[in-house]
Amino acid sequence: MKGVTNLRILTKLSDKLFGLSSAMLRYPFTTAFLVIASAVNMNAIYREQSNDKELLACVVGAVLCAVMQMVQEKYFSKNRTRILLYLGGLIITAAYYLLLISAPDLSLEISVRTSASLLALLFMYLLIPVLKSRYLFDQIFFIFIKSFFVTLLYAGVLFGGISLILTAIDQLIVSVPTKSYGYSATLVFFLFAPIYLFSQIPVFPSMIETDAQDNQSKEEKIFKALSCSKFIEILLSYIVIPLVELFTLILILYIIKNITGRFWSDNLMEPMLVAYAVAIIMIYILSGNLNNRMVRLFQKIVPKILIPIVLFQMSATILKMMEIGIRHTGYYILLFGMFAVISGIIMSFFDKNKVIAILLICFSFLSIIPPVDAFTISKWSQIKMLESVLTESGMLKEGKLGDYITFTDKQKQTISSTVGYLDRMKYSKEIKYLPEDFKMYEDFYDTFGFYEYDIPLEQTKSIVVFMNQEKAIHLDNYSFMAHTYLNSDDTSQPVITTFQKDDIEFTLKKRKVGEQFELFLIDQNQKEYLLFHTSEIFDRYKQYAVENKELTEEEASFYLQTDQIECKIMIQEASIYFTNNRMSYFADFYVFIK
Repeated sequence: MKGVTNLRILTKLSDKLFGLSSAMLRYPFTTAFLVIASAVNMNAIYREQSNDKELLACVVGAVLCAVMQMVQEKYFSKNRTRILLYLGGLIITAAYYLLLISAPDLSLEISVRTSASLLALLFMYLLIPVLKSRYLFDQIFFIFIKSFFVTLLYAGVLFGGISLILTAIDQLIVSVPTKSYGYSATLVFFLFAPIYLFSQIPVFPSMIETDAQDNQSKEEKIFKALSCSKFIEILLSYIVIPLVELFTLILILYIIKNITGRFWSDNLMEPMLVAYAVAIIMIYILSGNLNNRMVRLFQKIVPKILIPIVLFQMSATILKMMEIGIRHTGYYILLFGMFAVISGIIMSFFDKNKVIAILLICFSFLSIIPPVDAFTISKWSQIKMLESVLTESGMLKEGKLGDYITFTDKQKQTISSTVGYLDRMKYSKEIKYLPEDFKMYEDFYDTFGFYEYDIPLEQTKSIVVFMNQEKAIHLDNYSFMAHTYLNSDDTSQPVITTFQKDDIEFTLKKRKVGEQFELFLIDQNQKEYLLFHTSEIFDRYKQYAVENKELTEEEASFYLQTDQIECKIMIQEASIYFTNNRMSYFADFYVFIK
């Protein structure tokens, strides 16, 4: 009996190894890109530097060549065609890499465009095998998701095992370099995991005539890959679906409760919209292979509810855009909202999930192809909004900025918001009437005549300020340094630090008084030497117009001096959130004492 069990284990192991080698032969160029990516990342770990551009190019090349392989399997049989397809994939990848290295850095725009492209390529990879086929998109999507989580489990266990072995060797035999863990993670997650995932995707029937026995072998492998364990059925039907239905009920109640006011201004649902709609669509497609009462109820009701929920949120987003203009985040919210509404209609009345995949591919490419892409539209919208306000106020005449004028509070808000966005996205260089080499935090006042944070406080607003962690801090001969933080929800009064000077023991403490804190220094006789009210920190930052701001050393510094002691507060990061006239806050900072 034991021998039979061992034989089964060896058989399964050999099957897995054969599957990995078959996947490497099936996807040769994808495997090559993964090997290169692993080598690049291991080199980056060794040299302690970033090779993000090279890694991104390898990822794009790997996915693109996998798509080319699917095209070959579906429509062609000759090796010459396969070589031409792979050559096309290599040329596109090389062109993409040349664009990457010509850019000064890996900007948000490049990252978003690449992510949208990869999403489109992934769904092309899944869609191509089932086009004009008796197989449904639901089935290959189910195979992919199931394979993804199995791969994640195997990779996690493998890396955990390797880490335990390295730790045991390090503690019991010989010292192991800490970088070994990074090398191991690279080999597992950059090389093993993707190849294993591809090995789980069966070959689907081709459009060209093939051997009957070969087709039968493919059918058997597809049937095996489509098998759904009882665990997965229970997980989807009786855990995931009820949770989604409960969350749907919460969203409906929130909309009903706030439909006459708050819903249209705070946009709390925007971050949830994408996750919620993605969950509905994914569960609908995954449950296509299941047939029980819970699944049928979900498929019949929830997609229809998705449509009005998304439409309501799209309306709120459009109202917000009328105030601040179109930005890439709002663009994607609206685009995804359109996708979710159309998908909801398809799921409710047509049950054509292939169309959903095609729609996603089209929308993904639409969002990155000029002149209708997210960044071209957002740049045009923000520049036009800024020009409109400056022209309306009389400051912008004949393409040139005139003398300072008095802006209204609303105009200040619009100017600060649009200039802040254009500066963050590095579009301000394209505005001819702004000074050459315009910098938001250095040139704003000299350009517009008011500070970017000199505006009334919004009722609901969040502000984050921070110091560049790479900049050195001037110590100015201070004797002692301590690190601490503030949190508006904290009620404790802990000791920050204790130190000695001239045989006197001093203790730096913080205490909460009302809604704010006080920092104070006492000696061993409980005598107070200085007192700093932390409200000074948040009074300075709470009027800032921009949501994220990098601080200069001067903006981050607060000073307090008595006859005997000097104190300097240096903010590393602070965040403030206002809602319904209530302020919550957090600050991380250093205290220097002389």
